Amino acid sequence: MLSGLDRGIKTLSAVAFALGAIVLICVTYADNTWFVLNVGVQTTGYYLQHLIQVGFDCEAFQQLNFELQVALHTDTTRPSTHTQARAHPSRPAHL
Repeated sequence: MLSGLDRGIKTLSAVAFALGAIVLICVTYADNTWFVLNVGVQTTGYYLQHLIQVGFDCEAFQQLNFELQVALHTDTTRPSTHTQARAHPSRPAHL
């Protein structure tokens, strides 16, 4: 049982690797080859240059700012529309 599972996982990983290599070769040669290679080199260099900044950036503080902005836009000092409707002189008090 264990040897069959081990062999199946090895076969599956070999097939996945082969399909990935085929996709990589197709993408490289389907378009401008030098452009694709230059973009790969440039993005790898950019990532290595800014590894700490790019690798660990999950925008947690930007999400906090969004939550603070939502809380700040909720104005609790204004009376509700229900209170304003009763205080309006042209309407009866029971509305």
